[in-house]
Amino acid sequence: MIKSVRLQNFFSFEDETIELHPEANIFVGINGSGKSNVLKAFKLLQEGMAGRLRQLILDQWGGFDAIYNKGKPTAGPIILDFEFTFLDRFFLELNSAGQVGYHIEIHQLKNSQNYYIVESLSLKETDSNDELIVLASENGEGRVFQKYDDMHVWEAFDEEIDPQQLFLESIGLTRQYPFQTFLRKALKDFFVYDYFDTTPN
Repeated sequence: MIKSVRLQNFFSFEDETIELHPEANIFVGINGSGKSNVLKAFKLLQEGMAGRLRQLILDQWGGFDAIYNKGKPTAGPIILDFEFTFLDRFFLELNSAGQVGYHIEIHQLKNSQNYYIVESLSLKETDSNDELIVLASENGEGRVFQKYDDMHVWEAFDEEIDPQQLFLESIGLTRQYPFQTFLRKALKDFFVYDYFDTTPN
């Protein structure tokens, strides 16, 4: 399902793309090489889709500065780019390529450990760079590509959006949002097991 993830300014990653195998992946490396931080990217996705992103970033991870890459400083936010491939028949009817991009930016509020989210969801064509953005938000303001009968309309989202949570998680399960609803349901079933006890018996 997850084809790749690109991490920028995220914990130990300054800018790295991790390509994933569709069946199984094994991360091997010395202590401190970033294996656990890859899992943290998936943990952010899991907790964000459960409505617990604020608790994860502020309470568990200690705020923006604790997440931001401590290596060579670069201007800009923390960025996570996920690419998905779906072979589900329903989704292929909506998007024949089955390719989805999910872009998440974490921006620091000035002089604070606090943050706000910038987010976009796009459908991508396999053999070209063309993409259709179906969801976008920035600091509590969102726009969504909606379906009305046989028409598709790009318009502002009327409901209030929490700027510290994922906009995709707040989208209701309705026929107006077929693309967004499919991915939301798929990611809500996503699970990350990130506790490994390696102490000898």
